[in-house]
Amino acid sequence: MSGFDVQIRERQDPSEDYQRPELLKKATEEIEAEVAALAEQEHSSDESSSYDSDEDEDDDANLLTAAMDSQIFRTIAAIKAKDPRVYEDSTKFFDNVPVESTHDLPVKKPEEKKVTLKDYERKILLENGGYVDEYNEGATGRTHHQEQEDLRNAFKIGAASDEDDEEDDFLTKKDKTSEEKEAEENDYRKFLLSQMQNDEPSKKAFEEWSNYKGNPNVKPEDAFLMDYVLNRGWVDKKTGNPQTLADDVDKDEADLDDIDRFESKYNFRFEEEGSGTIKTYARNIEGSVRRKESKRVLRRQREKLHKAALKERQLEEMKEQKNKKMREIQAKLKEVSDITGIENIDVDADYDPAMYDAQMQGVFDDAYYDGVQDGENVKPVWDDDIETGLPDDDIMDADYLPGGAKYEGGNQDGGDIASKDAGQRADLKRKYNDLLEEYYSLNYEDVVGGDLYTRFKYTKTQPEDYGLTAEEILLADDAELNKYISIKALAPYRNQKKQMYDEQSFKKQQKHKKKSLEKHIKKAAKEAKKQAKLIEKEHAEEIAKQEKKDKKKAKHEKSHKKRKVTFDI
Repeated sequence: MSGFDVQIRERQDPSEDYQRPELLKKATEEIEAEVAALAEQEHSSDESSSYDSDEDEDDDANLLTAAMDSQIFRTIAAIKAKDPRVYEDSTKFFDNVPVESTHDLPVKKPEEKKVTLKDYERKILLENGGYVDEYNEGATGRTHHQEQEDLRNAFKIGAASDEDDEEDDFLTKKDKTSEEKEAEENDYRKFLLSQMQNDEPSKKAFEEWSNYKGNPNVKPEDAFLMDYVLNRGWVDKKTGNPQTLADDVDKDEADLDDIDRFESKYNFRFEEEGSGTIKTYARNIEGSVRRKESKRVLRRQREKLHKAALKERQLEEMKEQKNKKMREIQAKLKEVSDITGIENIDVDADYDPAMYDAQMQGVFDDAYYDGVQDGENVKPVWDDDIETGLPDDDIMDADYLPGGAKYEGGNQDGGDIASKDAGQRADLKRKYNDLLEEYYSLNYEDVVGGDLYTRFKYTKTQPEDYGLTAEEILLADDAELNKYISIKALAPYRNQKKQMYDEQSFKKQQKHKKKSLEKHIKKAAKEAKKQAKLIEKEHAEEIAKQEKKDKKKAKHEKSHKKRKVTFDI
């Protein structure tokens, strides 16, 4: 048979004819029960979705119009004025919103339920009893020509939709500026306030709220409520522009660029600089759980802190000792000022050792002691002394001490008094220098072992010019000065024996070296003078050439002017 393939098989079990209908009936009942439960569930979900669609929340506050805001203000005014209508059940402060005003509100579409394989099989069982006619399904298929025609139509529809999208992108909505938004908000506030003025109870209640920001009688919570309602604080003012196809294309291009950069970097990772080294990132040892706390480390840290505290305490003690020593020096300076008569010593000022040392050097100089020896400070002898009539060589009992020694302190000459005064001043200078040494000795560089003060030791040196004047040093060059005296001899810290040997050797050759240096200086001065003359001569020649050139130019201008005057005549 060409139309159908018929298969004939022998029945193996005689009871099979009775079992299969029973199983089919039982399976059909189970499927019908499951379908009924599913239908009931879908019905309940449809009711809930329809209820949700009817009762969609106003997320964007589109129902809160200016009329609704004015009703809110009237309600607030009635509550504030304690209107009796507030306590009546029949009073309605809010009118029902007309349905026409909500037609333009965006309605959320219910989510479509996804179709699973189990749902599809259940549908086939219900509609066709679990049988799918593959032959009829294939027979109802479209021809190749029809499929090609459908593809062409779909392409045309897609191209038309793209053109519509481009036209929509060409005409875009203009974004409002901040000034325009502020103007709209001001108009909205004026409208609400004007609505309040039309209602007499609201007008009385809001009289003191007209200037709620500057009125001290308005409570902060009332001012906040007014500001919130007038400025529509419940509306989200952050409006974003919808994403267009151009934005998607730009984002895709940026993603492609990132992918290209990553692929390029990955493909050439072995050719980049530093590719042969492996980057390592060390752990933070301080914050690590495996931190080792050694007792020796902790002991060293404690000793370090102890030494720092001890050093700080010793510095404070040194400051106290220096202040105490400075007060002693100032007291001594005051005593010196009283004795010497120096008036420019400021005892109350801050202590400056260099300044006071210079002042003391000026007081106790060699001229002072020379004057004492020459008799400048000797007590004068006056001619109008009272004549007692007693001889000068008379011996009085008071001139002898009880032990038989002659008393000499009662009658001293002027020179003895001056020498005593000079000795007193010398003693003051010595004490002053001792105080300065003690003051300087308080300073130290560091403390070793907790109690050993280390100080920098200064070497005392004698001034030495090696027989050269300042002019000779400036006129001579470095090579000649190094021949005269080596730079090593000027080192401040040298072996004393080596230094004495070099000084003796230099003194033997000093006269010869001095003549050679002077000869070189004279020769250099002569060369410099000769060079200066050459420069002066060249300068004079240049001046003469310039003057000659100026004269020639003036003469040429004069002749040219004369020819011009003759031509004009």
